[in-house]
This record gives sequence, structure tokens and C-alpha cells, in this order.
Amino acid sequence: MKNLRIATQVFSFSGLLTALLFLVSALAISSLWQANQALKTVYADRAVPTGQIGTILSRLLENRYFVLESIHTNQSALIDDRMAAVKSNAAEITRLSELYMASTLTPQEKRLAAAFVDKRKAWIQGGLNPAVAALLSGKREVAEQIMAEAVPRLFPPVQQSADALLKLQMDEAKQEYEQSNERYVFTRTLMVALAGIALVCAGAGGLLIGRGILGQLGGEPVEATRLAQAVAQGDLTTLIPLKGGNDSSLMAQLQIMQGGLSQVVASVRQASDSIANASAEIAAATTTCPRAPNDRPALCKKRRRPWKSSTPRSNKTPTTRSKPTNSPSLRAPPRSVGAMWWNKWSRP
Repeated sequence: MKNLRIATQVFSFSGLLTALLFLVSALAISSLWQANQALKTVYADRAVPTGQIGTILSRLLENRYFVLESIHTNQSALIDDRMAAVKSNAAEITRLSELYMASTLTPQEKRLAAAFVDKRKAWIQGGLNPAVAALLSGKREVAEQIMAEAVPRLFPPVQQSADALLKLQMDEAKQEYEQSNERYVFTRTLMVALAGIALVCAGAGGLLIGRGILGQLGGEPVEATRLAQAVAQGDLTTLIPLKGGNDSSLMAQLQIMQGGLSQVVASVRQASDSIANASAEIAAATTTCPRAPNDRPALCKKRRRPWKSSTPRSNKTPTTRSKPTNSPSLRAPPRSVGAMWWNKWSRP
């Protein structure tokens, strides 16, 4: 982490959190889709068949009531109306039965549905239809006998098969609910775990990135900025605090720069002081030598140069004088700053 750039660390950390966010979102969407499918199954395969079975039973009982009412009445209009209702109910029962058998059924449900259809047909063909036929032919006593004996005897198996189908619908709906609840618990646990992982990653990533930035700076960014401004403004006395083993951070390099600048300033001051002292000595030397020749002390008199000859000049034709050799005795002495000032003021 220390060797990575801050931008790389931030982008990597953001990518990790984004991936976790997408994963949690995908799990949430998947859980919602599964819950929706479970509700669709409960509605289409359990609630609707339950309503169909209940409607079939209700129409069977209505037909039984209509036949009994027609037997005990002498109104032909009422009898015709009840017989028409019986015929309409029979058609509705057939339609609902076909729809139910065409839906998605489990093997056990198919067996129970087939038994329900057989018991219902036996009740209609052995009890209800003969009673209706006898009533329409004017044989009320026969119709009443059938409704009193055959119909009550054949209806309990129909009721039992219908109850078995209804119980199966309830059991299947309960099973769907339990499966949906298990998926919910699993998804909830997984999402809570992922949320905890995301929080841990967020805390750890923030801590690592923060420590990396502080490690590279050597302190808080505000403190580093303040110290850099102080050094830039020429304040080399500000104390730069460093932690142990911190020799490569910005603060450490700033401290090294501060020490280097302090040494440069000290060297410049020392050189300036030396120049000032030398200038003071030269000025003091010039003030001790008067400009009048007779008033000059012995130290201020002009010295004769060692390489000039003291022999008087002759009238002979001058010859070319050879250049001074490198003999130590004939070499000109080095001219110091004091000698230069001496020669200048010793001239008459």
C-alpha cells in the first residue's frame, strides 16, 4: 500500500465498495424476484384452484337446493327458472373443472382431482340428473325419493374428495411460504454479512489510506502546509516534529532542507563577517599613513624593488635587458592587498 499512489489506492478502494454494492443489489433483486415467483405460484397454483373447487361445490349444492325447491312447488314458472339455473350451474361446473385439470398439478394433486371428478360425476349421474328427469316428467314422488335417498348417499364422497383437494392446496401454499421464508432468512443473513464486510472494508480502507497519506506527509496536511509556508517565508527556526523512523516523508525532507538552508545562511554570514573585518583592517591601515612625504613614518616609506639595480647608468649604448630569471633571489615577492595599498600611498 505504501508504494501505491494515493489515486490508485482511492480508486481500488472505491472499486471494491462498488463491487460489494452491486453484489448486495443483485442479491436484493434476486430475492425480490424469488418472492414474486413464490407469490405467483401461491396465487396461480393454489389460490385460484381453491376458488375453483369451492365454486364447484357451491354450484353442486345450489343445484341440489334448486331441485328440492322445484319438487315442493307447483309454480311452473319457478320450476322452469330453477331448471335453467341448474343447467347453467352444470355448464359452469364443467368449465371450472376443465380449467382446473389443465393447470399445473402435482402427481398427488392429479390423483385427488381425478377422484373428485369421478365422485362428482357419480353424484350427478346417480342422484341429481335422475331426480331432475323425474321432476320434468311429472313424477314428483320418484324425484323426491331420489333426492331423499340417492343424493345424500352419493354426496359425502364428493365432499371428502373436495376437502382432500382443499387440504392439499393449503399444504402446498404452506410449503411455498416456508421455502420463501427460508430464502428470505438466507438472503437477509447474506446481505447483513456483506454489509458488515463492506463496513469493515470501508473502515480498513479508510484507515490504510489515511495512514498512507500521513506516512508520506509525516504529519497532518494542515501542519505540513504551515511548516512549508514558514520555511518559504524564511523562518528557519520553526521546530519540525518527526516520529521515530520517519526519514523519507515530506516533513523529514522539509527538516533536511531547513537544516541545509540554515548552514548556507550561516556560511554566508561568516563570509560576510570576514569581508567586513578585512575591510575594517584595510581602512585602519590607510588612516595611519599621512600623505605628506616628510611626515611619513619609516614603515610608510617607499620600498625599493629588489629586482631593480642600484648601479648608476652608464653612457654606453643601452642594450636589451633580459627578462628576470626564475631565480628565487630575483623573483618578485607576492603582492598582497596591504602591499598594494602601501605602494599607492607611498608614492610622492
